[in-house]
Parts: sequence; structure tokens; C-alpha cells
Amino acid sequence: MVLSLLVLQVLRKLRYVDAKNTVQLKGRVACEISNHELIITELVFENAFTNLHPTEIVALLSCFVFQQVNTRTKLLDHTCFLAG
Repeated sequence: MVLSLLVLQVLRKLRYVDAKNTVQLKGRVACEISNHELIITELVFENAFTNLHPTEIVALLSCFVFQQVNTRTKLLDHTCFLAG
């Protein structure tokens, strides 16, 4: 319960919700982002991308993409190749 109150305080301070906990524009934008919602929303609303070349924007946003690499290699089941 305490954690959720602290989260609400942060969201209010950053203007994602108002005093009545109504979601504001920044909150709606953050809801559309799947990872690192607050950081990316803040970058957008602070116009961090305005003076960047599109390739620089892509490079910056690529920092927020995570793809876990599976180190285990699946071995093919050789029985699927047997025609019978």
C-alpha cells in the first residue's frame, strides 16, 4: 500500500495524473509505450529528439530495446525427417 502511494506521488509530480488521480496526456502517452514508459515519455515531452537526425533518434531509442538471447541451441529432432 505504501509503495502504491509513493508511485502515485511520483506520477503526480511528473504530471502523469492530476490531484484526483485522473490520467493526463503524459500518462496516456506512457500507456502506449511498452518498455521504459516514464523515461521515453519524459524524453518526448522534453523535446529531446527535436534537434536530432533520425539515425540519432533510432540509436537513442535502441538503448531501450532488450532482446534476450537464448544460449541453448535447439537440436532438431531427426525423427521428423524420416518419411514413413
